[in-house]
This record gives sequence, C-alpha cells and structure tokens, in this order.
Amino acid sequence: MNFDEELFNRLPLYVFDVDSKGKVVWQNRRAEKSLGDTRGRKLWSLFFRERKDCPWDRIDSLPQGSSWEFIDKTGSYFCGQCLASPEAGHYLFLFENITEKLVEFCPCGGLKEILIIFTERGEIIFTNEQFYRKLGYERGKLNIQDIILPQDRTLFFDRLSECIKGGGEQFKLRLQGVSRNIYGYNVSLDCNVHDDKRLLAMTCRELESGDITTAMQIATLGLVASSVAHDLNNFLVGILGYTSYLKTDIDKDTELYGMVDTIENSAKGANELIKKTIAYASSFKENFSLVNLNNIVREIIMLKRGDILSDIKIKLELAHPINNIIGSSTELKYALLHLTENALEAMRGGGTLTIKTETIRVKEKEKKIPPAGNYIVLSVEDTGKGIPEDKIDAVVSPFFSKENRFGLGLTLVSAVARYHGGYLNIQSKENEGTVVRMYFPIPEFEMESNKRAAARGNILIIDDSAGTRTVLEKILVRQGFEVFLAPDGGSGVELFRKKKDKIDLVMLDITLPDANGREILVQLKGIDQDVNVIILTGYSMDETIREMLASGAQGYIRKPFLVDEVTLTIENILGTNGKE
Repeated sequence: MNFDEELFNRLPLYVFDVDSKGKVVWQNRRAEKSLGDTRGRKLWSLFFRERKDCPWDRIDSLPQGSSWEFIDKTGSYFCGQCLASPEAGHYLFLFENITEKLVEFCPCGGLKEILIIFTERGEIIFTNEQFYRKLGYERGKLNIQDIILPQDRTLFFDRLSECIKGGGEQFKLRLQGVSRNIYGYNVSLDCNVHDDKRLLAMTCRELESGDITTAMQIATLGLVASSVAHDLNNFLVGILGYTSYLKTDIDKDTELYGMVDTIENSAKGANELIKKTIAYASSFKENFSLVNLNNIVREIIMLKRGDILSDIKIKLELAHPINNIIGSSTELKYALLHLTENALEAMRGGGTLTIKTETIRVKEKEKKIPPAGNYIVLSVEDTGKGIPEDKIDAVVSPFFSKENRFGLGLTLVSAVARYHGGYLNIQSKENEGTVVRMYFPIPEFEMESNKRAAARGNILIIDDSAGTRTVLEKILVRQGFEVFLAPDGGSGVELFRKKKDKIDLVMLDITLPDANGREILVQLKGIDQDVNVIILTGYSMDETIREMLASGAQGYIRKPFLVDEVTLTIENILGTNGKE
C-alpha cells in the first residue's frame, strides 16, 4: 500500500491498514507499542471481546469518512475513522484514545486518591487502580450513578450541573462499594471538552480521620434523636387519634370544630417535624412507606393548577381502587412534578395533558421490559412537539442538552424508578406527543389483600402503649369491630391462642417490652398460618418491616395515625363488608 509510513508513525494515533476481510496488514508504532504486533488479526478483535459489540459491519461496504465513538474492552474511550486507501481493497483506520489524552491532563494525586473519568451519558471510561482496590468492582462497564450512594445522587447531579456551567467546588460525597460498604470522600469535578464532546473527571480523596470522627459523632447524635422522636410519636398518637375521633362527633359549622381542627393541624405539623428528624437521624436508611399513587397525582395537580394555561386541557384517568406501592412519597412527587412540567413546556401552543394510573400484569411469555409481574403504571402523556426518534434514549442522560440548557430531571426520574425497583419507558413521535410511563412493582401482600374474602371484623391489638390501645379501641368499636387488648407479646400470643377462631386480624406493635414484633409474628403464624397482621410502628419502612411483610404481615400503619388511615388499611385487608 502506498502511503507515507513515517508520517503516520509520528501521529499520536493508532493507525491500521486493513484488507477487505478485516485483517490488519500494517500498523504504526503507536499502535504496536500499545497493542503489540497485530498483523493478521481481525481489527474488531483488538478492541472488542465479541464481534457483535463492534460498531462497524462489513469493512468492504464502509463509506469513506465513516466515524464512530466507542468504549473498548479495557474501558477506554475511543474515536475512530475509516479512510479508503488509494489502492483498491485496502482501508486505512485511525483511532484516538481519548482516555489516554484526558488522563495526561488530569491530576491523579497519590495512591490515596481515586480518579474516575466518565462520558456525557455517565459511562465510566477510565478509573485508576485505587478505584478497584478500594471499592472492589471488577473491570467492565459501569455507570457513575451506580457507585454513588442513592441518598447522595441528587447532591451529585446538582454539583455536576454547576461544574458543566463553569462553576463547582469540592464537596463531600458517599460512594458505595461492590459489597455495599460505604466510603466518604472529598470530591472535585472537572469538565473537559474534546471535539465538542464533554468528558468529566472526578477526583476523590478519602475523608481525614477528623471528618470520620465527626461523622461518628453525628451518627451517635442520630441515635439519640431517633429515640426521642420515637417517644414523641407515642405522645402524638393520643393527640391525633383523639382529635380525628372527636371531629366525627362535632358539627363542622361550630367554633369547637375549628378549635379541634387547629389542634389536629398543629399535631400534623409536629408529626412532619418528627419524620424529618428520623429521616435525618437515619440517613443510611431508605425512608420508604406505603404510598398511594392516586394521592400523589392529585397533590401535584393541585400544586401546578395555577401554572397551567387556559389552552391546556387536563385529563385524569386514575384507577380505583388501586394498590399501594412501597416507596418514598417525596421522591415520587419530585418525579411526577418534573414529568408534568416537561409536558406543559412541550405544549406551549395548547394541548392535552393526561395523567393515568393503572394496574397491569406482565406475563412471562411476553419477554419484555418490565419483566413478568404485577405493576402499578403511572403515565404522563402530552400532545406536544414530541422527541426525535434518535434522541429518545439520550433524554435520560445526565447531560442531555435541550436548547443549550442542561437538565438532570429525567435522569433523576429514571433513578427514582430504578430506586423503587421499577422501570421507565418513553414513547414519542415528533409533532404528535410523548408518553412517559413509570412501572412500580406491587408488593405481594397488597396483591394478596385483593383476593381476601370479607372477614367478620374482630381485632386483637398488641401494644405496650396504653394510649395507643385506648385510641385504637375507641376508633374500632365505633366502626363496629369487636376489640381484644394485650399489653405485651406474651399475653397477646396467649389471647390469640385461646380466641383464634374468633380473631380476624391482629394489630401488632413492632417494639414490645418482652419480645420484638418479628418474634411475635412467627408465634402467631405458628398458631394460625393464615392470620392477618398489621404492623404498628413509629418508623418509616426499614429492613425489619420488610422482613415482617415478607414473613406474612399484610400491611403496616405508622404512628401517629388518623381515623381514616386506620379504617382504610383494615378495609384493604378484611374487605369493606367485614363487620358482623
């Protein structure tokens, strides 16, 4: 082949002369230094483990000037181009290793620092050895958000947005290792532009011992705060329980009703403060609870109603009744709020916004995403300008640019779906509109509650708080239930053993003086495997509650509670016609 070999040998690129069968005939010195003697080997095998991963098809059909971007089998980020040779049947390939070039300009620091370089889509294309040693991941494809503790992802994307705009500073971030160990780092971000494409570098320096000591002190303070908040919750049970109980007896037009309503609202405010205290004190716990998506939809529509122009029509198609899901109401509200704002922005000339909830079952044989199972689907549909087909996959990228603005919203919406064990699906046609669907798995105990026949309505309450027992008894007796009371686990189990044929549901406190809720649940199930159990707790969804739900409990009520919350939870399990 006739070309200036010395010229190509001086280039800081990988250069290959390839025949029509895809085999390397010649390589320049840079390629030989990095890859060894590759003559006679298939070009694709130098960069990919499998032929299907290669972005080019048949070499003899490639048009001149074809170009690609890809991540090779070592995790390096390459740009490549094919040039037709003057001699028929030969092709000249030029590749630039962007990762190598970027690392030259990024300070790696000492061995204690982790360096991570990632693309606009969040794909990690380079890490130094300290990353693998400390976090334990194997070499292969990783996404930046997968190594960040879920509770810190919003902070990370906020700082990333500032970095892209030219700002940013050091901040503290928690990374999670492959075994879910958590490590604290001081992090700095740098944005580099190469051929109009952004590559991001993140340098992580492990927290000093003083920072770690402070973190331990905060954790200790958190335990104290959590304990105090739990006690305050028990006090609020009486206040909220009795105020909601009294309101059912008082005429709404009286001054007394207004006073009781004010007490209830004040107690609700205190309850929200306690929730925040527990959430802060339990920053490593997922603040999940049972959530009704229909309520989330109604709240967001009320919030945005004032921003919706008169030429936009709103349609709500909410399934009723609908199962609860296990999730974070705060994160779910954020996700729906962002999807609603996106839809409204796409319909500046008017249109229809449709928000829908539905229950679906995906069968095994369908072999699609989401996988087989039962789901609540939340969909937001607009009749706006739509998304070009080649941009649909890109819109969930953390760095997707729309009209020169960088939005992280859909990235976080996608993260919310995954964090809830669900899936995100986007369908769109230009000039017709877009529909975004979030799939959330329905907990097994919720599905079981749909199948239950109406029960007789006799309830055993096992709780060491006399105030909680008294409030629940009054609420339930008024609803027509017969109620049995037990102040501890031992007496509750014994009472159930004697009256199991009469008791249809047990309301079980998770913390008792003589045993924990899990132990009592096991004993109750040993007496009657089909017993219905509702967990009573002052905490958000945690591992203990999940274990009890997986062991056969049908639901849980968080203290303090309102009359309607108690009634609806029991009706979901026993059926609306369960009283005798």
